[in-house]
Amino acid sequence: MDTIDLRDRIIGRAKDFGADDAGVCLASDLLEGPTHRKFPLPEGVENYHSILVVALKHPGDKPDLDYFIKRDGARFGNSEGNRRLMDISDRIGR
Repeated sequence: MDTIDLRDRIIGRAKDFGADDAGVCLASDLLEGPTHRKFPLPEGVENYHSILVVALKHPGDKPDLDYFIKRDGARFGNSEGNRRLMDISDRIGR
């Protein structure tokens, strides 16, 4: 299997697992973005050539995808949208 076929297969699996879109970009392009200049990078990520990007739509009528769960008045865990992205990533990795 060549690189293009592998990339397309991984992107297809991401969509099969619930992603609305997915793609691959150069790590340097992603890591130069504003989010990654503001927050610490995951350990070792700067050593990669390319990164899989997985996306979910956040329609205006479903703001709960971005809400953090509150328990006893405090934030708890991740948002539903982030949990879905983590699940998709975990399934691709397996």
